Amino acid sequence: MKNWNKINVYGLFVFLALSCGQPGNKSKELGYSQDFESANAIGDFSFVEPDLWQIVTDSSGNSYLDAKDRGSYQPPFRSPFLIALIDSVIVSDFVLEADLMQKQVAHDCQGENCIFCMHRDMCVFWAFRDSSHYYYAHIARRGDDVAHQVHIVNDAPRTPVTVRRNEGVDWGVNVWKHVKVVRSVKDTLLQVFFEDMQTPVLEARDNTFTSGRIGFGSFDEAGSIDNIMLYTGEVKE
Repeated sequence: MKNWNKINVYGLFVFLALSCGQPGNKSKELGYSQDFESANAIGDFSFVEPDLWQIVTDSSGNSYLDAKDRGSYQPPFRSPFLIALIDSVIVSDFVLEADLMQKQVAHDCQGENCIFCMHRDMCVFWAFRDSSHYYYAHIARRGDDVAHQVHIVNDAPRTPVTVRRNEGVDWGVNVWKHVKVVRSVKDTLLQVFFEDMQTPVLEARDNTFTSGRIGFGSFDEAGSIDNIMLYTGEVKE
């Protein structure tokens, strides 16, 4: 299993924007895919805290990457605690699809409207260069100044760059949700889709970082990841 030292080093295999076909995933090059059916799949990732992550097989025989808890990592700036990065790919423009399951960890919750319930989240990372330079989408139950936002971490605490969003998403309980993230550097566009693949729940426009690694995690919760499909190439609107 890889450790956090390697998070700050770009992988040996670099897959940059290669395809300029028609719109849709099939016009781009498949840079990476993972369904976690092999026990060796966990070796594709670098983790902030490797001991938190495991491949789990459920009662139906489906295997997936799972974080047992939020952990105790303290980032250099206010930013997500739970991070798993794909080692082998560095991308600029991309379309990323995956199934995510949010697992709310134990908090001293003060009812339905407490901050922990409202901030139930999973995160998707991109243009990740090191622990102080990257973007992430905080996909949360309800939005506020920090939750359900697209953020940049740039040698400072996370800062929203969101230009449009909905009110939040329904993670449910122990259910998989399909997520798609689309990035076009040329159009200064980033969109996040949740279940409905036609209408984004988050949109941002920022090109401070134009390439880097892709990953998954949570700000201060836990969750599971499955069926990753990462397509690289120029994104057409």
